[in-house]
Amino acid sequence: LVPLGVAELVELVDSLAVEGLSGAVLAEPLRRHTGGNPQFVLETLRTLQLEGQALAFQQGALPVPAGVGALIERRLKRLSAPALKLARVAAIAAGDFSAPLAAAVLGGDVLDLADPWAELEAAQVLVDKAFAHDLVYEAVRAGVPKAIARPLHAGVAAALEAQRGAAASIAQHWL
Repeated sequence: LVPLGVAELVELVDSLAVEGLSGAVLAEPLRRHTGGNPQFVLETLRTLQLEGQALAFQQGALPVPAGVGALIERRLKRLSAPALKLARVAAIAAGDFSAPLAAAVLGGDVLDLADPWAELEAAQVLVDKAFAHDLVYEAVRAGVPKAIARPLHAGVAAALEAQRGAAASIAQHWL
């Protein structure tokens, strides 16, 4: 199935007629959180309802359904080592991620990223230079051990400094 857009998510949520779930309130956070993947959307809504969070939902605070998390983990395990490395750099760099930044952090050339990048797009991990959705981002980021995340943040900060990146972003990575 193709990903659902915001209007379709409004319609889907409202069609369920579940007390406390409003399509107008949930559609955009659901799209961002799940990428519009119908299975992920339904599992997220089910988790909200089962955990009694529907009435307490605040925008941006959506749960990660166990089944969806496991599905994403399986998808990530099928990635090649270079693709997983690139995904991890993307997760740590977050909004600062770009091909030149990744090449600098990984110590290679931008052309070295072509195949791993294409693999990440084919696996629906990345779309252009961003994660396909928050659930994938969170899974990749959670897979980076703290002992690795610290020097990786330092590498991102150093690369941003060399590229004359925004001071606030550089400082955040150093922190």
